[in-house]
Amino acid sequence: MRLILVRIPADTNKQDIKRFFEPLLKRRFFFKKKSIENIEILKLHDSSTNSCEYHALVTIEPDSFAKRAILKLNRKPINGKHIAVREYHNRYWHNDLRQQNNTLNPNMPNRRIMDRRRKNLRVLESDDIRITGHKNFHRTF
Repeated sequence: MRLILVRIPADTNKQDIKRFFEPLLKRRFFFKKKSIENIEILKLHDSSTNSCEYHALVTIEPDSFAKRAILKLNRKPINGKHIAVREYHNRYWHNDLRQQNNTLNPNMPNRRIMDRRRKNLRVLESDDIRITGHKNFHRTF
């Protein structure tokens, strides 16, 4: 499962993100292999406001551990700033429920007047690291 850490501080690096997840990796609540597979830090530029945002995408296995991480780490601080931890969803036009509902029942009103996604975002930097077999983040209990 992929998690997104929303609006992390600009000075956050991959080691900070690893330390953020480390207390959950050491616990033995499922007795299964828990691991962080991938960490990606994105720098997004919004051309309408001329500002930059930083987000992190973290791939965690198994899914039950990722759900537990969302519950435990949401609104916790990383580098002094409280962040949101959510499940990351890939959105495509073919899995948009609003499109499917309108084709099934054209008389059904669309509750959203416009799309909430920001169109002016551009990825400036993508810093990607794959973690495989690292002793601190690949444990078997």
